[in-house]
Amino acid sequence: MFTGPETKEMVIYAIPGLGADERVFKYLSLPVVPVKWIAPEKEESLQEYVKRLIAQIDQKQPFILLGVSFGGMVAVEMNKLVKPEKTIIISSAACRRELPLLFKVVGKTAIVDLLPAGMLKPPYFLANYLFGLQSPHGRDLLKLIIRETSGHFLKWSIKQIVNWQNREVPTNLIRIHGDRDRLLKMKKGINYKVIRGGGHLMIVEQANEVSLYLQKHIPESRPHQ
Repeated sequence: MFTGPETKEMVIYAIPGLGADERVFKYLSLPVVPVKWIAPEKEESLQEYVKRLIAQIDQKQPFILLGVSFGGMVAVEMNKLVKPEKTIIISSAACRRELPLLFKVVGKTAIVDLLPAGMLKPPYFLANYLFGLQSPHGRDLLKLIIRETSGHFLKWSIKQIVNWQNREVPTNLIRIHGDRDRLLKMKKGINYKVIRGGGHLMIVEQANEVSLYLQKHIPESRPHQ
């Protein structure tokens, strides 16, 4: 935590990616409060789901939203309902036009509904390639994430991503992206902080560089003791 206006503590609420949890944040050198995924209700929209997630945020003190991948999209939706000091997205998209064409095409079909959840989990070798993983700890963590992700949550999340309709980009947005992200490639003309050599899981593999940039935008933050 760090001291904000009127000696109140600023909290960084961190939203992990699809199927991930607080383990993706453990390599950062500044403290965060992980937002924990909850089970989506049947046919629940992303907007309704986000309303339930907000219960984990204490809005009585200043806070920042930080989201990774799908968690970044969730942070953008949260930004419409609460008032963070800043919204930070890492390896993510801020609106529908930034999604890959393939995602949009899939969203116009019923293929996600037709496929069993087990078929939506990529084999490890393909996941390692798509995430651009280069370190043993990154590959080990992704393997655990794939193994432990609930099929129900995975299917629901993929449907929310490919059908995401948001067109509003938050005015308080800070963006960090890797130039080797194969899942959500960087878009031309967007004001990112570019992490050279960063893949989709750079928050784990290049956590030091990500942390240094975050501390520039959160100057009062203190590293873990």
